[in-house]
Amino acid sequence: MLSPTELEQLWSQPSAKQFHAGPPSEFDNLEIFHRALAARYGEPRSLRDFLAKAQLASYEATRAQFEAYGSRTHRSEPATGVVYWMLNSAWPSLNWQLWDHYLDPSGAYFGTKKANEPLHIQYDYGDRVVQVVNRTLATTGPLMVTAQVRSVDGVVVGSDRTELVCLGRGETVTVAELTVGPPDGVSGTYFLELALCPAGDGTVVSRNVYWLSSAADVLDLERTTWQYTPTAEFADLRGLERLAPPELAATATSTRGSGRAHTSVTIRNASPAGVPAVGIHASLQSHGGAPVAALHDKPVFEPAYYIRRALKLFEVCRQELGDEIELLHDMHERVSPNQAVQFCKDAEKFKMFFLEDPLSPEDIAYFRQIRQQCATPIAMGELFNSPHEWTPLISERLIDYIRVHLSQAGGFTPSRKIAILAETFGVKTAWHGPGDVSPIGHMANVTLDLVSYNFGIQEYSPFNDRTQEIFHGCPVMKNGYLWASEKPGWGIEVDEKAAAKAPFTNSNGLNGGWGEIRRADGTVIKQ
Repeated sequence: MLSPTELEQLWSQPSAKQFHAGPPSEFDNLEIFHRALAARYGEPRSLRDFLAKAQLASYEATRAQFEAYGSRTHRSEPATGVVYWMLNSAWPSLNWQLWDHYLDPSGAYFGTKKANEPLHIQYDYGDRVVQVVNRTLATTGPLMVTAQVRSVDGVVVGSDRTELVCLGRGETVTVAELTVGPPDGVSGTYFLELALCPAGDGTVVSRNVYWLSSAADVLDLERTTWQYTPTAEFADLRGLERLAPPELAATATSTRGSGRAHTSVTIRNASPAGVPAVGIHASLQSHGGAPVAALHDKPVFEPAYYIRRALKLFEVCRQELGDEIELLHDMHERVSPNQAVQFCKDAEKFKMFFLEDPLSPEDIAYFRQIRQQCATPIAMGELFNSPHEWTPLISERLIDYIRVHLSQAGGFTPSRKIAILAETFGVKTAWHGPGDVSPIGHMANVTLDLVSYNFGIQEYSPFNDRTQEIFHGCPVMKNGYLWASEKPGWGIEVDEKAAAKAPFTNSNGLNGGWGEIRRADGTVIKQ
C-alpha cells in the first residue's frame, strides 16, 4: 500500500502529508498522533518499533472509548450511546478503522472486542477505580473480583480481591474497595491485571490488563478545538521499551466435520523470568512460513465474507442498541445480483432504515426480485445518469429512497422533477452528499429537501475550517438538522482570494483515489 518513501516518513517524518491519511486537511498527516505516541511510549526508533507502539496505543485508546460508555450508562447524566468512526475504511487508509481494507484486524479491533465483552471487568481511568459491566439479559450469581498490580518486569507488587453479591442485567457496578493504584516505590510504567470469575469457581469469565503510569495524562481543555483536545502532560509508558522479548509456546488442535476444518490455537507465555508478553498478534501463514496471500498485491474484497460479517454486525447492533436506533448500510454495488437479493432478504429481520445501492445500474432489473421477496427498504441512485435508470424503479415502487447525485442527474431542475415523480409513487428522497461534494452542492441538496414533501433523509459531510474560509454561508448542522442559509440564491459566497491559497491538485490519482479493488483470485470488484 505504501511506497518505501511513505514507509520511511510514516515513523520519521510525522508532519509529512500521507496520501492514505486523508485529503488535504487537518487529517492528511500523523503529527498529532505521533506527538502523543512519542511522549507516552517513547520516540520510535524504526518502522517496526513505530508500528508496535501504534498498535498498542490504538488498542488502549479504542478500548477506553467503549469502556467509558459502559461505565456511564447508570449515572445521573447517563451516556446514551457511542459513535465510533469507523468500522472499516472504503479504501486503504491509515486512520479510523477496526480492520483495514485488506480485512486485517488492528489493535483497535481487539480493544473494541475486549471492551464489549458480555460480562466485563474494566478500569475507569478518570476515577481510578474498577468496574464490572453486565451487558447480558440475566442477573449474575456471586462474583469474585481480583486485581493484581505488577511492576513493568511482571513482578506482583500488590494484590487485592473482593466479592460481589450479583449484578442485575444491564447493570454497571463500581468496586471502590479494591486497591488498584501504583504502590509505593513504583514510578513510571506498571501493569494492572483484573480478573472476574464466579465465586467459588476459578473459571475466569473476563480478564483485562492495563499498562498504566504513575503520572496520568492531563488534558489542556481550554485549548480544545473542533478536531481534538491537546495534552498538557503525558502519561509515562516508556517502561514498556525495557521489556525483553518473551518466550512463547503455541499448541494447536484441529477437528473436521461437514467438509470444514476448525483449528484452535493456544499461545502461552513460557518466559522463565516471567517477562510480560505485550502486543502479541497471531497471524495465519502457509506451510513455508509466508503469510497466506492473494494472487496479487492489491486490496482484497471477498463478497461472501463481507456479507457474513455485515449480517453479524447487524445482529450485534440490534442486540446492543435495541430497535430504536436506525441502521443504514451502503452495499456499494459490490456483490453479484443473486447475492444482493439474498442479502436483502437476510437483512429484513434487522429492520433497517435502508440498504443502499445493493445493485449496479446495469442490474436494476433484479430490483423486482428483491421487492417480491422481502420488505427491506432500499435506497438507490448515486451512480444514475439517465431517466431510463430511475423512472422504472420509482414508477414500479421498487425502491423506497431515490439517491441521485444532483449534478450527475442534470442539475437542480431535473432533480426537482425526479422528486415530484418520486412523491407521486411514495418514494422518498435521500440525495447523494458525500465528502467530495462542495458546499454549493450540499446547499443545493438542502434547498431541494426544503421544497420536497417526500423528503426522507439527507447525507451530509461536515466542512473543515479551510473550506469554510473559502465558502461563506455553508449549511449548518444543529442537533441533527441541517439549516440552509436564507441569503439570496444558494446563500453561499466564494472567497476567490482564499481559494487561490488552496489550489486544486489531482493528487488522488486514478478513479478518484478509490484505487483498484479485487477478489483474492484477481477478479476486479466494482466501485
